[in-house]
Amino acid sequence: KVAQDNLIQSEKMASLGSLVAGISHEINTPVGSSITVASSISEKTQDFKEIVESGKVRKSDLTQYLSMMNEASEILNNSLSTAAELVHSFKQVAVDQTTSKRRRFNLRQVLSEVIATLQPAVKKTPHRLELDLDESITMDTYPGPLGQVITNIVNNALLHAFENKKKGTITVKSTAEDENFVVIQIEDNGSGIPVSHQKRIFDPFFTTKMGTGGTGLGLNVTYNIITNLLGGSISVSSEENEGSLFTIRIPETAPMRSEEEESHYNI
Repeated sequence: KVAQDNLIQSEKMASLGSLVAGISHEINTPVGSSITVASSISEKTQDFKEIVESGKVRKSDLTQYLSMMNEASEILNNSLSTAAELVHSFKQVAVDQTTSKRRRFNLRQVLSEVIATLQPAVKKTPHRLELDLDESITMDTYPGPLGQVITNIVNNALLHAFENKKKGTITVKSTAEDENFVVIQIEDNGSGIPVSHQKRIFDPFFTTKMGTGGTGLGLNVTYNIITNLLGGSISVSSEENEGSLFTIRIPETAPMRSEEEESHYNI
């Protein structure tokens, strides 16, 4: 039991480390563009200053400078906005996943932030990650563990689902259900899960990738978070060569938990 708990904590840390590395790499692009544009603005401004000081300013010089500044400011604004969005997503997801505290939030916003942190890993593959999220769902539950659930299932699909496919699609969908429940579905069009494995995929240490990237704990952690902390259920339906569908059903308001129960899911 102690060894399993230690491995689970290691799995969470590895997930957070991967998130940090991916976001750092992703932020390099807009920040690098911003530095290049800022340097160009400084250089062109110095050139224009020298023209003004010479007293030989032509209308074409002013027009050219203003045109360049307009284009540069637009590029700078877009690049910095992209970087700011990435930082915001990473900050909120990192805080949620390291504290495991419950709070009230818009589900679409939280899932979008989680997916934003997964996109760098997806971009390294030929596969796509698509969203179909209800904008109106508000929840009072644990966004960090819920994000860990989504991360684990998406990473599981990237690791297992597309071995025999050059290009695949993973879709994350959320809908409101009667009786104050929410359904989150994560579907892929990959190779599917053999029938003999479907009853075992949530068991601890069950993996077909031991030693090559799989620990057999990702879906076990997922199952425990959903059924214990979030008070919900998870099921999987799959046919070979037809893809897999994970269906998560959780209450909009999570059951009350003690601080000790909450801390069990902290990194």
